[in-house]
Amino acid sequence: DINEAIKINPNNSNAYMSRSTFYAEQGKVKLALEDINKAIKINPNNANAYVIKGLLRYEQGDEKLALEDIYEAVRINPSNTDEYGELFLIYQGTGEFLEVLQKFETPIL
Repeated sequence: DINEAIKINPNNSNAYMSRSTFYAEQGKVKLALEDINKAIKINPNNANAYVIKGLLRYEQGDEKLALEDIYEAVRINPSNTDEYGELFLIYQGTGEFLEVLQKFETPIL
């Protein structure tokens, strides 16, 4: 049980990520964002947590903040091509292809 895992170890960022995903699947986006923010606070270098946060924000219609989160995931882990795909998906939704191309002309690190 995810709640039990968090009780036992409240510093387990992966447990908060798992519960965040569970909440998101249940349509409880506010709770999902609360948990993903806890996961990021515990482990700010977890690129996957930023991807989840970005997708949650995108789901809420906040493309600007979603882009910031996904871009942070790319900065943390530039070799993960999945994150680039998420960036392009969100930029496609905003129609800002030129902006994403400009971002990738300069080094991400």
